[in-house]
Amino acid sequence: MDLGLKGKKALLLASSQGLGLGVATALCAEGADVLISGRVDEKLRDAADALTSAGTGKASYVVADLADPSSAAALYAAATGAPGGVDILINNTGGPPPGTVEAQAIDTWQSQFDTMVVRLI
Repeated sequence: MDLGLKGKKALLLASSQGLGLGVATALCAEGADVLISGRVDEKLRDAADALTSAGTGKASYVVADLADPSSAAALYAAATGAPGGVDILINNTGGPPPGTVEAQAIDTWQSQFDTMVVRLI
């Protein structure tokens, strides 16, 4: 299927494994160039190599810990340093512990909001 993503630039947060990597894989398969991020350099390097080998898009990576406020600067520098900037942003993180919405404590909601929004501003 052609979703018209060939040549688009995507920044994916927390994308060295799981759902984030799955989205990166789909975007690369459609021809998008992806910038993946996560905390572990080796995982990111391996994922970026696999994405570039398997898809029609290219993958690069930046090490960034979303729990560390200084990571926002690293993400910004990596994303704006690439020609063409960013067309697609996937704001992802490891998320709260498994369970229903009702089972999450208010502190968990606040922590997740801080990680996904406040620390990235």
